[in-house]
Amino acid sequence: MMNEPTVVQEQRSQRDILFGFLVVVLFLPLILMLFRRDVSTCTVVLSCILAAIGVAFGVGWYHLVRHPTILVVNASAIRLVKDGNEIDVVAHTSRQWVAVVVVGGGRNRHLALRAADGTTLSLQFFRRADVESACLAHGWTLGPPTPVDRIVTVLDECIARVSHPQADLSNTNFTSQEAAVAGLHAQRDDLVASGSTTGLSATFDPNGPIRRVAIDSGWGDRFDELAGEVSRALAELAAR
Repeated sequence: MMNEPTVVQEQRSQRDILFGFLVVVLFLPLILMLFRRDVSTCTVVLSCILAAIGVAFGVGWYHLVRHPTILVVNASAIRLVKDGNEIDVVAHTSRQWVAVVVVGGGRNRHLALRAADGTTLSLQFFRRADVESACLAHGWTLGPPTPVDRIVTVLDECIARVSHPQADLSNTNFTSQEAAVAGLHAQRDDLVASGSTTGLSATFDPNGPIRRVAIDSGWGDRFDELAGEVSRALAELAAR
């Protein structure tokens, strides 16, 4: 995984072709009018209006060239930056994934980066391959994640919580904290290696020892959320 942030630039050729084409098309009537002798007032007015719109597009084009938008990607966050100011930020959490999607309709269709928490960054002139490559290089999951990925994420969080020095295992039948953590690690390894979900339902049973640990350690509500996520993921796997 890279330590230095990756800066993704806008695709200049795509932007310049689009704006260049629009400016030429809008100025063309005025240019053609100069080579005609008999021109009606209506044509002159219409050509001037189109040329004025062309000027507006030209100014907008110049502004985009002088003040480009960049995407800064590192392991902790993805930032959309313009003129040194952050426009939007996606923070990296253990449950966070991102996907490069197409948003909008008709001529407004463009790329966007959508995160699991609902945050969407507009990537109007960026290349999908550049964005996805930068995200993967910094350990981001391109999603949405599979059911197995989601269960692995849940197990990782449970391992971290059960491993905590203040985890209370006194009201369970675990022989030690190490044994409880080892059992979770074994399930995670089997799931990653072979896709085996054996024992997961028991691990996240409402009356099971891990939930007892969670309640006694102050994260019972969070365990219920994690158990629900595992239950949904197992149902998706069973339906395949």
